[in-house]
Amino acid sequence: MKIHLKSVLIIGAMAIILLSLLSFSTYSMILAGFSEIETKETLGNIALAQRIIGNDLSELETTASDWAWWDDTYSFMGTMSQSYIDSTLADASLQNIHVNVILFIDTNGSLWFGKAVNLTTGDGVELPPSIAENLSYFEPLTVFNGTARHSGVLIIGETPALFSSSPILTTDREGPSAGTLIMIRYFDEVAAARISSILNMSFEAVNYNSPSLSPDFAEAKASLSPSGTFVKIVSEDTISGFAELRDPYGDPAILFRMDMSRALSALKGAALFYFLLSTFGISIMAVLIALLLLRWAIILRISRLSSEVSQIASSKSFESRVAESGEDEIYALAHDINGMLLALQNSQITLKEYSEHLEDLVNEKTKQLKEAERLATIGETAAMVGHDLKSPLQAAVNTLYLAKETLGSMKLDEKDMLSMDEYCDRLSKYLSYMNRIVSDLQDFARPLKPEYAWVDLRRLLSDSLNTIQVPKGVGVSVDVAEGFPKVRADPLLMQRLSTNLANNAVQAMPDGGSLRISARLSGGSLTLKFSDTGVGISEENLGKLFVPLFTTKSKGSGLGLAICKRIAEAQGGTIAVESKVGAGTAFTVTIPQPP
Repeated sequence: MKIHLKSVLIIGAMAIILLSLLSFSTYSMILAGFSEIETKETLGNIALAQRIIGNDLSELETTASDWAWWDDTYSFMGTMSQSYIDSTLADASLQNIHVNVILFIDTNGSLWFGKAVNLTTGDGVELPPSIAENLSYFEPLTVFNGTARHSGVLIIGETPALFSSSPILTTDREGPSAGTLIMIRYFDEVAAARISSILNMSFEAVNYNSPSLSPDFAEAKASLSPSGTFVKIVSEDTISGFAELRDPYGDPAILFRMDMSRALSALKGAALFYFLLSTFGISIMAVLIALLLLRWAIILRISRLSSEVSQIASSKSFESRVAESGEDEIYALAHDINGMLLALQNSQITLKEYSEHLEDLVNEKTKQLKEAERLATIGETAAMVGHDLKSPLQAAVNTLYLAKETLGSMKLDEKDMLSMDEYCDRLSKYLSYMNRIVSDLQDFARPLKPEYAWVDLRRLLSDSLNTIQVPKGVGVSVDVAEGFPKVRADPLLMQRLSTNLANNAVQAMPDGGSLRISARLSGGSLTLKFSDTGVGISEENLGKLFVPLFTTKSKGSGLGLAICKRIAEAQGGTIAVESKVGAGTAFTVTIPQPP
C-alpha cells in the first residue's frame, strides 16, 4: 500500500475518531451546560419564592407590631373589653389583614383571648385544636422584654403557616409588657396560588413532617442539599425545584415545590445539531487541506528521493548523490543516504586495496601463526628440558657439596687447597647459573595462578635485594616510605619479578651506577618503578625485550623479562620500559588494587 493511500486512511481514521470524541465531549458539555443553567435558573426562582415569603413575613410582622403597640390593645389585656372585641377583632378586620388566627397571651403564658377566621368565606371558626390543646407549643414565641419580635413558619395541626409575635406595649412602646400578640396566616392553597400568580409558575407547599407526602415530595425530602434545596428534571418540558423552610426551633416545617417549563430544552437540540454540522464541515475541510499539505511537503519529496535511490542502485554508481533540501527528517534521510553512498564508495576502494595486497596480508598472518607455533614449541621444550635437567643439576650440586667436604678432610698443602676451593666455587657458580636457567624454563612453561595476600612492599623489596649480588660501585636506594600501605598481590610472584628486574639493572651497570626503586598508590593501582643509570638499550631492541629467548647478554637465557611480563599480566597488570643508550633504563610495573 502506498504512503499516499496510507496517509489518507490514517488521517481519515484520526479525523473520525477525533470528531467522535469531540462530538461526545461537546454533547456532554452542552448537556451539562444547559443542565447547569436550568439548575441555576431553578435555584434563582426558589430564592425568589423565598424572598416573596420573606416579604409576607415582614408584612405580617409590621401588622402584628401595629396591633401590639397600641393603647387599646394594651388596655384590652387588662379589661377584656367587649367593645374592642366587636370593633377591632371582627371577622372582617382579620380578613382584611389576611390573618387566620390571632392570639393574645398574658404575662403568665396563658391564652387571654384567641380567634380564628376562614379567609375564603370571611366567617369566624373555632380555634384549631392544636392551638387550644397545645398552647405550650407557642411558649418560646412569647416575648415580654423590650420591643423584640419573632416571625417565621410553623405547623398548625397539619397546615403550614406564617406567624409573627410581638410584645404588647403602649402606643409609645412603653411597658411593662402586658403580654404577647401572635398573628398566624395559613400557608394554604390560597397563599400558594398568590405566590404562583406572582412567579407565573405552579407553587405548592406541604407539611414537611406529614406522613402522607406524595412520592415527589418524599424523594425531594430525602435528596435535599445542605442548603435545603433540590432540583429535579421531571420531563423534557418540566423541571421542579424544592426547598425547605424551618420553624423558629430550627426544625424543618414546610417543604414547597415549584414547577417550571424548560425553555432551554428546545434550544439544546438545535444548538447541538448546528454545532455537529459545522464541526463535521470544518473537519472535512481540515482533512483535505492536511492531505494536500502532506502531499506537497512530504509524499512528493519521498517519491523523488526513492526514484533517485533506485537510479543509483540500478547503475551501481556509488559516487552519485541524492538531492538534499530542507531542514527536516527527509533532509536528514537524504543526508544519511549520501553518507551511506560515501561509505559504500570507500568500501569499494578498500576492497580493491585489500584485493591488491591480499598476498601481503596472508604472509603477515602466516608469520604470526609461525610465531605462535614457535612460542608453543618453546613452552613445550622448556617444560621438557626443565623436567629432565632439574634432577641431574640437583645431584651435581649435592656431589659438589660432598666433594668440598671430602677435600676439607684431605691433607693438602695450602696452595693446592686454595686452587681446589677456587675450582669448587667456580663450579658452584656455574651450577647455580644453570639451576636458574632451568627454573626460568619451568616458570615460563607452567601457567601462573596468583595467590593473593596483603604484602608489606618495603619488606618484600628488601628481601629481594638480599638475594642478588650487588657489586661495589653500584648504589641501591628504595624510595618506599615507612608505613607504606600494604598492597594486594602474590608475594612469591612479586618477589621473583622484583629480583629479576633488580638483577637486570645491576648487570646493566658494569662500571658502577645507581639503582632507584620507587612505589606509589594512585588511581586504584600500585606503580613500582626500577630505574638504573646503566648502558641503556638501543631503539631496535626495545620492542624485543619481552620476547622469549631474546637477550643482549652473553650469559642470558632470554626468559627473565618474558617471565616478568607474564607475572605482571597474571595479576591483571602491565609492564613498560623506557630507555636511552648511555643514560639508563626504567621498568614500570602497574598492578591494580581493590577499592
